[in-house]
Order: sequence, then C-alpha cells, then structure tokens
Amino acid sequence: MRRPDMSSRSQRADREMDDAALVRAAQAGAVAAYGELVRIHQAELRHFLHRACRSPADADDLAQEAFLRAWQRLKDLNDPRLFRSWLYTTALRTMLDVQKSRRRARSRDEHWTAGQIEMRGCPPSAPMAQI
Repeated sequence: MRRPDMSSRSQRADREMDDAALVRAAQAGAVAAYGELVRIHQAELRHFLHRACRSPADADDLAQEAFLRAWQRLKDLNDPRLFRSWLYTTALRTMLDVQKSRRRARSRDEHWTAGQIEMRGCPPSAPMAQI
C-alpha cells in the first residue's frame, strides 16, 4: 500500500484547518462561510453520491439535501476539523433515508393497488386493462 507523501498530508491538514475556520464562522452565523464550505465540497460530495446511487439526478438532489441537513445541524458538530467526514456521514444517512422512504412508498402503492383490484372483484393477478 502506498503511503501518502508529506506534501499530501500537509495539504490535507491545511484543508482541515481551513474547513475548521469556516465551520466555526458558520456556527457563529456567517452564512457566507457555509456557502464557501458548500463550494469547496460540493463536486466531490456529488461524485461520491453518484457512485453510491448510480444516478446523477439523484446525486444532485441528495447532495442538496445533505448540505441542508448539515446546515441545520451544524451547531451539533463538536470538532470543526471533522467537518468533511461528518458531512459525508450526513450525506450517506440522507441517501439511506430516501431509499427507505421510496421502499415504503412503493410497498404502500403496491398494497393499495392490490387492494383496489380485490375490492373490484378481480384476482390480484388480473391485468389492469380487464378492470
């Protein structure tokens, strides 16, 4: 396994420090600082979500929702240096919540459709055109 060279470690540490300063400012109410965090992390987060859900449109929606949730809960972040990993965890949980919600809706729709067919006296396997 390749170890990162000192310059990449240094760059990562510098980025964490920059993020931490922006997070502290955003936690104090500076909306522009949070906007800068979004600008810095948006493309990479969207790419991560696209790989996870395999849909560019869904990845865009999920990234937007994750940034919104992160903004709403930013005061809960105790260590501003951990913003990036906290943001990715928020994005992943957002994706899982959306998937769960879609499964529930699909199940509810299938149950409703089957119930409507049975109420009309047709077996559940009957094609809709016969109703």
